[in-house]
Amino acid sequence: MLNGKRSSQLLANIKNKYLSGNKDTRSTKKDYGKIPDRLVIYLHHHRSDIEAIEDYLAKNPIPEWGSDSRWLKNGDVNAGDNPFNAKFMSGLVQLQINDLMILNIIDKNRSPNADISKDLVAVEKLAQSLQSHRSFVGQLLARIVESRIGKIAISIDTVPHNWGNNLFASSRQQNMVRAINYDSAYIFRMINNADMYAQRLKEENKFSIFISGYYHLAIPQIRLEAIDYYNINKEQLSFVKNNNICKIDKNNRISFRKYKVINEVVPDWSIARYYLRVPQRDLLWELSTSIRQIKDRLKAGQQADIVAREFSLASQVCPGEKWTATAIDDKIEIAFSHPPDWESIGVNSEGAEPTKYEIKLADVRSVQTTK
Repeated sequence: MLNGKRSSQLLANIKNKYLSGNKDTRSTKKDYGKIPDRLVIYLHHHRSDIEAIEDYLAKNPIPEWGSDSRWLKNGDVNAGDNPFNAKFMSGLVQLQINDLMILNIIDKNRSPNADISKDLVAVEKLAQSLQSHRSFVGQLLARIVESRIGKIAISIDTVPHNWGNNLFASSRQQNMVRAINYDSAYIFRMINNADMYAQRLKEENKFSIFISGYYHLAIPQIRLEAIDYYNINKEQLSFVKNNNICKIDKNNRISFRKYKVINEVVPDWSIARYYLRVPQRDLLWELSTSIRQIKDRLKAGQQADIVAREFSLASQVCPGEKWTATAIDDKIEIAFSHPPDWESIGVNSEGAEPTKYEIKLADVRSVQTTK
């Protein structure tokens, strides 16, 4: 028998594994299957609580989260919404709530006449709240939610076509840049308050050059690293913003640099790497749009080979590229004309979404017959 804490952690691990799904970017399957039994039991036990939250979100404006920037103004690493402060991680709570609502949608949708309209509104509003979060962590969590929502649009045929479109607006890029600037300010303040930072690490019994007794000698190097860190990240950000990510190759890629001291605080850190999560999610949304358009035509009774031959969706992420479809036996394959080569861009494929998908004609026909 598991105690409460271990049981909660086990459930969280099962939930994260289920919602994260297949991370293979070559996979043709990126939707949700059957929910694990442990999660179903939990959802049914807490359904009234989850739906109370959904009801509140659906009836009220998008939640807005204030920010306490005393740490930025005064250089106090113990104050305000700095990365050492627990309030900075409040986005994690929003993510967990959003996950539970998404699971609730998937579970309820197993019933033929389920009404998930309120659930969808609640998920969208909480996701928009995360997208407006000024912290870098909040923006990364927003990208996770966007991935979940993209897969919901793929998995559930009854999701309205206009649902989710507001989440994939250009303002996300601006929010990401703002969060990046916020993060850079944190690094600058931390370095200019090395004594306070060293004391914090000492209290937490963390080994670091900052508490080795010699960090004062390293301050000049730390400041030079901080300046270089800021400049190189600024160059990387400009690079990915001003280049078609589908056209970047190994001869025109992002350069990364490792730092002796800064990487102790932010190991293997690259702003551009995380900024690319925005177009990665946009590609997933384009894929989900392609799937829904093709399914609509199939449900209308059009022949698969005609649907596939006539289908084409121009990409907004990669100008000049498009999504196409091919009818093969009992399925339609959707593919992107020129997927980004993330390794060539200079980042690993973590966070990337598939650019291929298979629609099985039998699945579409089964949806038709149940209506």
